Amino acid sequence: LRNVTISKAAMDVLRGLAPINPVIAGTIGQVLWEEPLDQLPETMRQRSMVLNVLGGAQTNAKKFLEYIAREMESADFKVRRAAMEAFVDLKEHAVPASPEIAKRLIHADPLVRRLT
Repeated sequence: LRNVTISKAAMDVLRGLAPINPVIAGTIGQVLWEEPLDQLPETMRQRSMVLNVLGGAQTNAKKFLEYIAREMESADFKVRRAAMEAFVDLKEHAVPASPEIAKRLIHADPLVRRLT
């Protein structure tokens, strides 16, 4: 429990600093560049935390918008939810990703639509 509390506090600090320091979003966002190697709970938790930080990064998250959108197709519900919440948090900074978001929300595959 203590490690989870410390981890959450660290993510809150990173999220608060991400709009001020582009290095934070640039470093932490790289996690999304690659497909996850596994679907283990710890891996999915890490991806959710990265999405949470990027959601607070404002304009510094722009180079990751495509990758955030891709996470809307994750097999893990918490990751999908974190991706959508990141877009909500990014507000006007997420506008360039609108086509990618729409593509996933109106996807031809019913499974993808249900998952998002």
